[in-house]
Formats: sequence, structure tokens, C-alpha cells
Amino acid sequence: MNFLNIAQPKMNFYHSLTQQPIPLKNQSAQTLSDLCKSTIPQPFLNPLLPSPHLQTAWNVATPYDTPVTYKRHVFTATHDTYPGTFTVDFVVHTPSVPDPRLPHRTSYYTTTEFEAFTSQDTKPMLITLHGLSGGSDENYVKECLRLLTEDKTWEACVINSRGCAKSELSSPILYHSSATWDLHQVATFLTQRFPNRKLYGLGFSLGANVLTTYAGQQGNNCVLKGAVVCSNPWNFDICSIHLQRTWIGNMYSKAMLHKAEISMNQNIDFEKLEQAGDFNEFNRFIQCPTWDYPTEGAYYRDTASVNWLLKVQIPLLAIHAEDDPLACKEAIPYQEFESNSNTVLCTTKSGGHLGWYEITGSRWHARAAAAFLNKLALETTTERKEPRSLGSDLTDRD
Repeated sequence: MNFLNIAQPKMNFYHSLTQQPIPLKNQSAQTLSDLCKSTIPQPFLNPLLPSPHLQTAWNVATPYDTPVTYKRHVFTATHDTYPGTFTVDFVVHTPSVPDPRLPHRTSYYTTTEFEAFTSQDTKPMLITLHGLSGGSDENYVKECLRLLTEDKTWEACVINSRGCAKSELSSPILYHSSATWDLHQVATFLTQRFPNRKLYGLGFSLGANVLTTYAGQQGNNCVLKGAVVCSNPWNFDICSIHLQRTWIGNMYSKAMLHKAEISMNQNIDFEKLEQAGDFNEFNRFIQCPTWDYPTEGAYYRDTASVNWLLKVQIPLLAIHAEDDPLACKEAIPYQEFESNSNTVLCTTKSGGHLGWYEITGSRWHARAAAAFLNKLALETTTERKEPRSLGSDLTDRD
């Protein structure tokens, strides 16, 4: 085993050969690919975690808790297709009394506090989406937020998928792989409460799929000024086949099961759900009847963000490990990245799924995402766009 190749995995960049220059504040300009190549740091991964499975499993095994503090607000959804409530956790810079009903270092905004939650400042604002059945308390999320917000340069929030991060389900409808409605509502809310802030996006795994889908749906009207997506599955159908090939893939599939309280949904066969042994069966018995898909394969193909990548019109950086055991290399849409001048794919030979643990104990993906977002937000010149009304550009499934 070559520990040097593990510790310093090779990076590759995939992008269009023709790109529009991005204007910088010093009056010069850079293409998106050159900006990424000159900004993203070299990874130095921990050689004691030499396999993608160890890198991935360390997400759960590590006891380290990144000190990020949140205040939570419960939003009422405004989209008719996706009713109910969802929660958003905002990074705050002062300690608060933790609420035992919520994840560590998280408390609720009072009504008075949230009504006063507005500003005319020009800080960049980050909207973050976590992975499947995760939440704002995941360390892979908090490490990125800490790097950006600890000196108060950035403000940030995390949209919790419904039923995640100890948020209550108020309707029988779960989130699905391309459910962009809550993201759209939060982006609209932030442009109203913070009229001078430019918005950026950061997504992980399933959240990366949602964020890419949203950027593609919005096209030239996207209010985000840039985005980073980490460990995006891209094509669920291919990833599903990959997971079923080996016994360890089946273990991952079972570990991703997320059975929530959805007893109000009369289309669900709960006897079959209780027997669900893997992720495919969960989607077959939950998502298919909920969203009217005939098979889980149809669900996977229709909600895959690869369908929207060519329509992305904002600077988008994708970070992916080629040995990812969940979002496999075969699912990466290399040709789409080479056909869209607004996107760049950065791959590493190793790193696992949302792993990239370095010798120092930090995460390379956090350093890479923070470096790119800082460059884009603080050193380039872009104009802010106002959002269109919620639902005006979204179909029932988009």
C-alpha cells in the first residue's frame, strides 16, 4: 500500500474548455476553472484511514464536536404540493441555553427575536443542505460553517430535511431527492430580510443533489451567486446498482434507512415498510406511493440532479472522491461538466463519502469549500438578483 498516494491523493479538474472570465475586484479576471485550481488546497489525508470505508465510517465513529451554535426557526411551507412545516437553523455568534428537545448547541428563536431578525449589512450568506437523514448537527456540515463564520465574515443557515435533526413532521409527506421547495422558500425569505446580502449554497450528498437541481431549475434567475456540492450521488440509478453489488454496499444501503412517523399517509403499506431491508425497498414502499412513481427506478431517474446540471447558470464547484462507496465514480457526469462553462468538477483519488479526514484531524472538503466560497464572495464582483415568486418556475415534482 502506497501511503504517500493515500496521504496526498491526486486532484483532477473537469470543465469546459471555453469559459467566460469572472471579474475580480482588483480589475483583473479569471476563468472559473483557473479560480478553482488556484484556490483549492492540496489534500493531506490521514494514512491511518487508508480505505474509503474507513474514511466514510469515521463520520460516525469520531467523537469530535465542532463548536457551532444555532438558533432554530420553524417555517410554515407556502407551496401547495409540499405542505407542512420545516426547520432552519441559523448560525449565531453568542452562546445560548441549549434546548433538550433539540440537537447540541441549538435553541429556538423566540417570536420577538425572530421578528427582529433582519439586517442591512452586506455579509455573504450561506444556505446549507445536509445529507440523507442528517442535519445541522453533522460535523461535516459544522466544519465548513466554522471556517466561514467564526470570524463573522459570513452568516449561514442550515435547512433541515423534514423529520431530521429532531424536527417534527407535521404532514405525511417526506422530503425526496429533488425536493427544492423549502430551499426556494428560504432563499426568498433571506432576500427579503437581508436585502444587501448575496446568497451562496453548500450541499452534501442528498443535499448536494437538491442544491444542483435547484440551481438548474432556476437557470438565469437563480438568486444564488455560487454553490459548492460535495459527494453528490448525481445518478441514483447507477449508485443503487453499485450498492447492490457487494455485501458492504448492502450494509450501507440498510444504514441509510430513515423510517419516520408518516401514519397520516394512507398510500403507505406499513406492513411492507416494516419489512423493508434496504434503501431500495424503503423508496419502493415510501417514496413511490407518496410521489406517484411506478418503481423506485423511475423515482431515481426522475429525481437525479444530473438531469439539471447542464442548465446551471451560476458558478458551481463539485467536490468528489473517486473511491466514494456510496456516490460511486460511475455515476459522475464528466461529460456534462465538460459541456457547461459554469461548472467545475474537482475529484480526488481517495476520501470516501463525505470523509476526507486529514492528518491534522480536519476535513479537506471543508477547507476546499471555504477557500472557493471566500474567493467567490469576497474577491469577485457579481450583482445580486431578486427571486421570483415561489412556485412560478417549479412543476409539481421539480
